[in-house]
Amino acid sequence: MDQPINSSQQPSSTTEQPSGQQTDSQSTNLPTTPQAPIRPTQKQGKKGLKLLLIVLITIILGIVGYKYILPKLTPISTPSPAPLPTFTPTTQPSPNPSDEVTYYTNNKYGVSFIHPSSWGIKDLGNTLVIAPKETIKTIPDGDFGGGSFLTMTISLLDTPYEPLITDEFANVETNELMKIGGKNAEHFTVTVLEEGPGFKIGEVYQIYRLQNENNYYNITLLLIEYKEIFNEILSSLEFF
Repeated sequence: MDQPINSSQQPSSTTEQPSGQQTDSQSTNLPTTPQAPIRPTQKQGKKGLKLLLIVLITIILGIVGYKYILPKLTPISTPSPAPLPTFTPTTQPSPNPSDEVTYYTNNKYGVSFIHPSSWGIKDLGNTLVIAPKETIKTIPDGDFGGGSFLTMTISLLDTPYEPLITDEFANVETNELMKIGGKNAEHFTVTVLEEGPGFKIGEVYQIYRLQNENNYYNITLLLIEYKEIFNEILSSLEFF
């Protein structure tokens, strides 16, 4: 005989899902968890620091090399100084007997030069006077104060001369250095401003000063009309 079926014992048509599992529709509605930023490892940080240090050292070495090393390796050409002007004869020797010259040497002064044979020389103690013979005859012995009539002189001292400066008696103009007898010579132009014994206002003198070992020379042209002969004497002047 068939047994009646109890509804409470009938199998359910609903399929149970395993615990912990969700359907696809349910999983899409869940909020997305943000991902944490990737942090550099300790090794990566040290590598970046080393790279930065290498770049900085390279820049510093480049600056130092450009400023200090490169100038020393690059030769710098410096212009050589221009040679000093020297005295040269302004005229050619003439066969005329009146233009004959005399060679003069003085061991005391340590000089030698040529001068016109019509000229003479007088030693005043520490100054040689070079002038026409007619003028030489009028020059007294000893200290007489000098004067422009002496024409030209070569004075010798064993100590440097006092500097030439402009004052109420004369105006001093400094010119370019010259070569006389292979020596560097200072060149001055002196104009008389106040009349004195043997000197007149407006007279212009040419003065050259030089040193040869322990000797100091003061070479002076006192009469400008003899400038050509004076230059001839200077061009032949030698020191020993």
